[in-house]
Formats: sequence, structure tokens, C-alpha cells
Amino acid sequence: MDLELQKQHENMRAHDMIVHLRQLYQEQARHERFEISKALFQARLTEGSPVGLHMLKMIGYVETLGRLGFPLG
Repeated sequence: MDLELQKQHENMRAHDMIVHLRQLYQEQARHERFEISKALFQARLTEGSPVGLHMLKMIGYVETLGRLGFPLG
């Protein structure tokens, strides 16, 4: 754990610490999920570019959303 986080939580009970950390990191995950979703739904295959590379990028977005707890498939 980061030294600053450790100092912040040294006087907390375990449950309070878990709740605080969950709130702290949940906001970051929510923002990341939004950015990945936005990139996925705005992705367009440009004329003349390889379909394979486009598909790999799309698959990467879908897999990332799955790792964040929001599977699409």
C-alpha cells in the first residue's frame, strides 16, 4: 500500500478502511469504464485500413470492459 494511504488508514477499523478504499477506487474505475465505452462506440473502420487491426482494437475494448466488471457478451 502507498505510504500516504497507509498513514491515512492506520487508525481506521478494517471495515471502514475497506469502504473508504472501495469508494476511492470505484470512481477511477467508473471513469475508465466511461472512456473505454466511449472509445468502443465511437470506433469506426477507416477506408483502406485493415479490418484485422480494427477488430483487435475492438476486442481489446470489450475485454477491458469485462475486466472492469461490465462484460458485453
